[in-house]
Amino acid sequence: MAVMLGSTSCDAASEYNCKMQDYRTSEFSHMAGATYLDHTGTTLYAKSHLEACFKDLASNLYGNPHSHNPSSTNSSDRIHHVRETILRHFNTTLNQYSIVFTSGCTGALKLLGESFPFSSGSESPSPHTKYVWYQGSGCTETAFWSPGQSVFCYLDDNHTSVVGVREVAAHRGAALVCMTKSGLKPSPTSRDGGPSEPQPEPFCGHGRDAIGSSTAAEKEGPTSNQASGGSCNDKASYANTFFHLFAYPAQSNFSGYKYPLSWLNDLPKGRVCLDGLEGVGGTWLTLLDAAAFVPTNPLDLTTHPAHFVTLSFYKMFGFPTGLGALLVRKDVEHLLHKIYYGGGTVMALISREYFHAPKSLLHERMEDGTLSFLDIIALEHGFKVFYRLVGSMEDARSHTCSLARHVYNFLKSCQHSNGSPVCIVYSDSDYGDPHSQGGTISVNFLRPTGEFVGYAEVDRMASARNIHVRTGCFCNSSACMKFIGLTGKTIMDNLKAGHVCGDDMDMVNGAPIGCIRVSFGYMSTLDDALKFMEFVKQCLVDNSCSVKSQETKDQCVMGQEQIQSMKQCALAEVDDTLKREVKDLKKQIADLTESVKLLAGKHQEENAFQHQLSGVLWKKGTKWPKRDVWKSRFFRMEDFGRSRIAYYRHRDDLLPAGYIEMDKITNISMAVSAQQDKNHATFQIECEGQMHQLRAQNEAEMRRWVETIHSILETRKNQSTSA
Repeated sequence: MAVMLGSTSCDAASEYNCKMQDYRTSEFSHMAGATYLDHTGTTLYAKSHLEACFKDLASNLYGNPHSHNPSSTNSSDRIHHVRETILRHFNTTLNQYSIVFTSGCTGALKLLGESFPFSSGSESPSPHTKYVWYQGSGCTETAFWSPGQSVFCYLDDNHTSVVGVREVAAHRGAALVCMTKSGLKPSPTSRDGGPSEPQPEPFCGHGRDAIGSSTAAEKEGPTSNQASGGSCNDKASYANTFFHLFAYPAQSNFSGYKYPLSWLNDLPKGRVCLDGLEGVGGTWLTLLDAAAFVPTNPLDLTTHPAHFVTLSFYKMFGFPTGLGALLVRKDVEHLLHKIYYGGGTVMALISREYFHAPKSLLHERMEDGTLSFLDIIALEHGFKVFYRLVGSMEDARSHTCSLARHVYNFLKSCQHSNGSPVCIVYSDSDYGDPHSQGGTISVNFLRPTGEFVGYAEVDRMASARNIHVRTGCFCNSSACMKFIGLTGKTIMDNLKAGHVCGDDMDMVNGAPIGCIRVSFGYMSTLDDALKFMEFVKQCLVDNSCSVKSQETKDQCVMGQEQIQSMKQCALAEVDDTLKREVKDLKKQIADLTESVKLLAGKHQEENAFQHQLSGVLWKKGTKWPKRDVWKSRFFRMEDFGRSRIAYYRHRDDLLPAGYIEMDKITNISMAVSAQQDKNHATFQIECEGQMHQLRAQNEAEMRRWVETIHSILETRKNQSTSA
C-alpha cells in the first residue's frame, strides 16, 4: 500500500490517535517540538500525574512506614493499597502473588538471582566449570549437566540484566544454557499436540474491581479450585526436589517481538520441553521479564501464572523513576532465601551472637531499609491517569503496533534511485499481528552503494531535527549477534580494539556493531510516525521519488541528478542550526561587549580607589565582652566586584574577620569635635542600621578614607542611574 507523508487529520486517524493528539497539548506539552521515539527506553509522564502527586503530598502527611505514628500508618496503608492496585492491574490478588518493591527491573532480577535455590547437584565441594551450553549450536547431549544440578536456562533474546543472573547461578554450581526460541518444542508426552495457546485455567484469580476496592476472594482467602501447577499455597508439591529456572522476555527490547505467554503454563506442566534438557529432572520454574511488555500490553497472571515477574514502573508511566517490582507466586515464595538483611526485615537480632529472625511475609524480609514510599504512593496516581488516558490496554497494544506497521511498511518499500534498498529491518514478524509484535522497530540504513550508514551518523541527523531515537545494541548483545551477524570473536576483537558498550564507535571494518531503534508508546501519534518517515525520505534516501508501494513497481526517472547525498543532508541540517546559533551568539557578543566596556570603566575607576582603600584602622567592638574596645585591623577593598571592604586581624591572614558591604552603606560621617578622640581621627559607617566606628592614625588618613568611600558610592550611584 502507498504511504502518504505529511500531516494527518483526526478524520483519517483512529479514535485513539485523535484522543492522543488532543492530549499532546493538555497532558504532554513538554513534548512540544519533539518527535519522541524511545518509549522502550522510557515512556513520558503526563502532566496530570505530576499534579496529582503534588496535590497529594501537599495535602497529606506521610512518614517513615517503619514507625507507628499516624503519618507512618498513613504511608503503610497507602503502600498496601498500591500493592493491591498493581496486582489488580495484572488480574490477580495478594492471595496469589507477593509483590516486592525494588529499584527497578534490574534490581528485581538481581534480588531473584541471589535468592533462588540454585543447587550444584555434586557431592564434591569443587566449583563447577563456568560454561554456557548454547542450544543453537545444534548439540543435544547433556554432558554439561550432572544429576541433581539446577539449570539456569535463558532465551538468547534477553536483556543484559536477565543474563546477569547466570553469574549467581554459576557461582552456586548451576548449569547454564542459552536457548533459541526454536528450542522450545512440544513435549513427546504431551497429549494436546504442543504449546498452543491454552484455554484460561483458573489460578485463584478474580476479576478486577475499581481502584481502591478489594474483591471478596481477597478477604476470604484462597479458593478450593487450585489445580496442580496453579496452586497458590501448595508448598508440599515442591518438596524433595531441585529447581531449574527458565527466563525469557514477554517482549524483546530489541525487535519488539512478543514471545508466547503460553510457555508460562506449558513448560511447568510438561506440554513443551526445552531441546536437549528433557532428561534433567527436577522442577522448572518460570521467570518473565515484563519490562518492555507491560507499558502497552495487558498481562493476565490468572491466565498466565508466571512464577516470577520483573518490571520497572517508569517504563509504564514515565514517573517515578528508580522503582520496580518482583512479583512472586505464593506457592514458590518459600523457596527464596536472601542472605543480606537490612533494616525493617527482621523480627529479632542479636548483635553479640550469630542470630537473627527474619520477618514472615516475603516483602517484609525482602525489602531492605526504608522503601521509596513517596514514589510508591505516586504509582497509584500513575495508574489512575493511565486508565483515564488510555482506556484499555488492548487499545494501547493495537495502536502502538499499528504505528510500527506504518513505519515498517514504509521502510520495506523504500529504495534508492538505483533500486537498492534504503535499509535493513531486523524483525521476526511482518508487524501484522499485535499479539506477536510490539511497537518497536530496529533498523540500519544503507547508502546507494550498499554500504552501511553508521548509526551514530543517523542519530546525529535525527537529533538535529529533534527526533529522539535509541542507538546501539540496547543491552541485548545476543539479538545483535543474531540480526546483525556479530560473533563472539567479533565482539572480543572489538573490545580489544577499544569498542565498549555505549561509546560512539558504530562500525568496524565497514560493518555495523549496532543499529537504530524506533519505539512507540501509548501517547505516540501517527504524526510521530510520519515525521520519522519524512526524515528518512529527506535525509537517508538519495531520490525523493523513490518510495514505492507494494502494488506499484514504477521506476523513477533514472537520469535524474541526485538531490543530495545523505551526508550533505545532515550537514545542511546542522548548517542551518549553526547559522541560527551564530546569529544569536553575535547578538550576545555585542551585548557582552557593551557590558564589558561599562565594567572596564567601572573597574578602572574603582581600581584607582582600591590602592587608596587599604591600611590599618582601629575598629571599636560592638558585642560583649569586647564592646567599646578598640582593636587594630587591616582594611582593604576586596577584588570580588569591588563591592565590599574586608578587614583582617592580621595583614597576612587569608580569611577576613568581617566585611563592610558597599551596597549596604547608608551613611558615612566624621565625628564632630566634641566627640573626637584625642587624635581627632574617628569616623563612622552606617550599614542598614549597623554602626561601624573606626579610627585612623591621624586626621588626614581619616579624611582620605571617608572621601574615597564617598567617591566610590557616588560613582556607583551615577552608573546605576545611567544603566
